[in-house]
Amino acid sequence: MDIPSDIACRIKTIFPASEHSQALALVSTATLHDGQLANPQCLRCAVQASKGSLQELVYYIDLLKLDFRDVIVAGEYQLIDARLTRVRDLTEPFTGI
Repeated sequence: MDIPSDIACRIKTIFPASEHSQALALVSTATLHDGQLANPQCLRCAVQASKGSLQELVYYIDLLKLDFRDVIVAGEYQLIDARLTRVRDLTEPFTGI
């Protein structure tokens, strides 16, 4: 799968240079529970939630296969005043890279 350019740029920004190729490979093969390739929103959420950790990226890529909604929550929401609050919309490309 071709990785959208904004996701590839974000990977190169937040991951150590030595992990770029591994992170890109993980994202390019990410699938959902039904075997379909993950959509860009899910990929952005997994990358965002990983915070530049390859181990965390593996976790979120694997979680996509179980329930993609958990990955969306991890990437787009934060707990604010004891409530889950959407703080970013990753249906849109990453900006400010």
